[in-house]
Amino acid sequence: MPKKKPGRNGYWQFVLETRDKMGGKRMSKEELESYTGKKWANMSKEERKPFEERAQLARRAFDGAKYTSDGLDIAVVEKQAKEAVDKQQEMRKDISRIIKLADCNQRLDQHIFFIIHINYLTHYPAEDKFYICEIAVSAVCLRNGVVDVFHRLVKPGKLPLGFYGSAKTHSKLTHQLLEFCHEEPYEDNTEEVFTEMVSFMKGHTKEDILTVYTKEIILDMTENVIQNFRAEFSMDEKINVYSLEVMFGTLKNTVAGNLVWPTDSTSQNEVEKDVYSYTADISCQFHEDFDISVFCSKSIVTRYGYMICDHCCPDLNIQLVAGVHVPVGVKVPQNSSGVVTNTPWSYSNESGQQVQEVRGQSSTGYEQHFPRLGGSSHVSTPSVVSFSSMKSARNETQPAPGPRAAARLEQSFRAIQVNEARRDHRNLHFPEHGCDKHAKLAK
Repeated sequence: MPKKKPGRNGYWQFVLETRDKMGGKRMSKEELESYTGKKWANMSKEERKPFEERAQLARRAFDGAKYTSDGLDIAVVEKQAKEAVDKQQEMRKDISRIIKLADCNQRLDQHIFFIIHINYLTHYPAEDKFYICEIAVSAVCLRNGVVDVFHRLVKPGKLPLGFYGSAKTHSKLTHQLLEFCHEEPYEDNTEEVFTEMVSFMKGHTKEDILTVYTKEIILDMTENVIQNFRAEFSMDEKINVYSLEVMFGTLKNTVAGNLVWPTDSTSQNEVEKDVYSYTADISCQFHEDFDISVFCSKSIVTRYGYMICDHCCPDLNIQLVAGVHVPVGVKVPQNSSGVVTNTPWSYSNESGQQVQEVRGQSSTGYEQHFPRLGGSSHVSTPSVVSFSSMKSARNETQPAPGPRAAARLEQSFRAIQVNEARRDHRNLHFPEHGCDKHAKLAK
């Protein structure tokens, strides 16, 4: 016989509970239904809610669905995972389309890439809202380097009750902007900042759909902030938020003319290195004064632009310029030292005239010191700005880091030395016959 279905609504759960509460008092079925029917009709939604939830649980137990330990439907979880994979694939296709279209039109060196970074105070789960305190967007192109940077400190209004503590902890560990952005009378300038940001991007591109790139670890947060802004302020502009690492890898492979970075791990490693993280004079005045420029949104989007130009400009035979493509004071070699293939590359300059250049790959650097196994001479172009040259340039032309940064660097160097000493087996001394427990006890 088929399994009998349980009660499908909250009223039936109320009837069962009423019958159990009556205990020894006997009542016919008709009397019970008449009594509970009248009471159920006079109950409010809040009073009915526990019985509705009980009925929902009963239906779940009957329908045979599987749930996680957190009570989530496994089918729903798998559907959300599939949607996330599909979204990732669509993002990759769109990034590839944008870069290939610019390359086919021979304007890849002039295409503007917008890099965005947002600092926030706290996340309010009830409304799924991030209270932000700083936002920056850099406009980057390979021909002209970091063209322009939009930066604003944001005052998000008063934080929700009970969330000041989490905001204080997060602020203290990172940007330290809580006291500046959250003070009475708790101003809210988010609409003004968002409007200015959109105008900034529209001033640098004619695309109908704006595309910004950010680090993958904060991609969901950034997308949440922008979509909430669009909904809250009724903005029609569509803004896509894509992965900086995916764009960086796709751009590098395109300008190199070969699959030199076959996976995202290479671009992810380059972003994580963040070799220009302690570059001076590229952050806002607040973070410069407190010597925490490494967390400044303006500094972050600027140095990511430098990183992209550093890796991709040599493949297009674009001469790196300090302060434009790389930080001021960084030593850059001239293109004449490299070997360039004779591939024509034409583009329109600012005057509208067609200019022809030579597009190719510079072979200076890596292969001279690390030749490939098997004698192959083809190698992708590494960054022309070596880390060692960057260090020497900083020491010669730029001021020394502040006292906090110097102390952090000194602690890092000491930690590295200690770890290397611990890992070195030659510094370890083992007793010839193991540990003598009795001898230790005697001492």
